[in-house]
Amino acid sequence: MNKLLGLGILVLIGVLCWNYWPSSGSSNSVTTPDFTPAQTWISPGKYKVEGFHPGATASIPIALHNGNDEDTTFEVTARVPDNLKDGYEPWPWPESVIIEIPEPTLGPGEMIPIPIELTMPEDVEYEDKLAEVWVSVIEQGQEGMVITELVTRVLIETR
Repeated sequence: MNKLLGLGILVLIGVLCWNYWPSSGSSNSVTTPDFTPAQTWISPGKYKVEGFHPGATASIPIALHNGNDEDTTFEVTARVPDNLKDGYEPWPWPESVIIEIPEPTLGPGEMIPIPIELTMPEDVEYEDKLAEVWVSVIEQGQEGMVITELVTRVLIETR
């Protein structure tokens, strides 16, 4: 009987996780859950830019959802990663990541796109490299020892 009960619980957890998982799409599209969970999230968790070269520009579509019960202001920044994907190095120009809405305020349950533009300086020698930069989202007004940071890993492949 206990085995049957345990199996039932596992099936229920699997169904709940399946329904929560973001809908599928291309690896470079913003995906959002089929329903809006009562938590703050960003999407996608990883974004890949291929064939980047000096003078190129790429748009990075990120969605931000406020899972709080009140208006919340977030700080959105580009930064050097704490831990890099194997084979990648830090993007040498984190200042070239332009965030159009660096401090959005969202109402309860609100989701907005955060337009982000990545550029590569024109006069640089940076070919056949793998680089990574993070787009960081931190809720303002957090207190305590642990501050929650959500990130989108931007993986850049140059030609």
